[in-house]
Amino acid sequence: MPASDTLEFNCPNCQVSLLVPKGDAGISGPCPHCGAAITSPSPIPRPLRNIPTPAKPESRQSPPAKDSLPIAPQRKIPAPPREPEDISGDQNWSEDEEQKKKSSGCWPAILLLIFLTIVSYLILSFLHLVPHWRTIPSKLFPPAQTIEEIPSKPTKETDPFPTPPPKPISVTPPPNPDSREAEPTPYPFEENSIANSPRASLKHFLAAKTLDDRRSFMTGSSHSAEELRQSILSGPLPESHPAQVEPQLTLADSQNTESYYTISFRTPLAKDVNSLTVRVVTSASNSTPKVDTAFFLDLLQAPVTKLNQNLSPEPLTFQTIIEASAYCFDDIPNSDSMARLIFFRDMDAKANPFSTAYLAQNSPLFQKLKKHDTPGTRIPGTVTVKWNLTLDPSKPFLEVVDLQSPSLK
Repeated sequence: MPASDTLEFNCPNCQVSLLVPKGDAGISGPCPHCGAAITSPSPIPRPLRNIPTPAKPESRQSPPAKDSLPIAPQRKIPAPPREPEDISGDQNWSEDEEQKKKSSGCWPAILLLIFLTIVSYLILSFLHLVPHWRTIPSKLFPPAQTIEEIPSKPTKETDPFPTPPPKPISVTPPPNPDSREAEPTPYPFEENSIANSPRASLKHFLAAKTLDDRRSFMTGSSHSAEELRQSILSGPLPESHPAQVEPQLTLADSQNTESYYTISFRTPLAKDVNSLTVRVVTSASNSTPKVDTAFFLDLLQAPVTKLNQNLSPEPLTFQTIIEASAYCFDDIPNSDSMARLIFFRDMDAKANPFSTAYLAQNSPLFQKLKKHDTPGTRIPGTVTVKWNLTLDPSKPFLEVVDLQSPSLK
């Protein structure tokens, strides 16, 4: 075989020089001398090296292996066609360059648009200022003056914005103050403080220091003289707040006229009693109005509170301020069909009750109360109560036996 048609290379394991046909270039196989797997080089011309072949002992030589026979050349499989993304950057250079040219081409248009916007803004600003320049006073930009002869009459320069002459300020002197001193605020009871005024009688009643001084402004009552001397009426009463002495109610009939006043005291009149409603009666037979003594003492002493301490079967009659309620949520027998009468010492909405009594909703007394007065409204009246021990002895309650009031007539 000619030397031009063969390839000479050395085994990388035993360094034995081997010759293979050029057609077997790049084919792998075992070395015919040592049996190691080797690959024939590609047919690239290179100078041959004269490497001496090492002598091997004959004893170690082995018969050539079956794999040392010439190997048939392997069939080359053509590489698959490369997709467009496998194309190298050099080939894509034209597309990147075109994209850059397109993106760089919009900048001049953007800069031109900004320039036109600025120019338009300046032009509009200038046109907006022109009318103001036309109205600038001539003092800032005086016209060109020409030298003329002395005129017969000097011309007066007119100002485009003449200043109106100041208006004369008229100073009106204050009226002469009254030489008289300001009258003091009258005491509430001094209003209509004539002998026949309920306020005047109430004023004297509250200002009296002793029972004898107060008697001429008190009505007669069922209280004995000894009871009156032991009551609060035998001495001076606490000072009251004049501003809170207000008329609450006025009732009149053919015989009497009743006026009700709520009085608030600076110091408690009794324990937990800071205010009280007082009734002043004007009788047709007596020209001097008088304070109802029994009404005053019943509201102050609240005798029903003593009845609450012992279950006496005897009825009790007293005068008080009444407020009716059609609903009962208390723990008493037949509470769903019972109504309540709540007792107060005055007609003030902030007053606290001191006792409660009950009556049936379908009773004539409550129906009469609903007919003449709205539940929740406070009215003066005379009430008779007693303990009810028959419905449920384990739950006794105060039952209303009778009710009289000038508001129900």
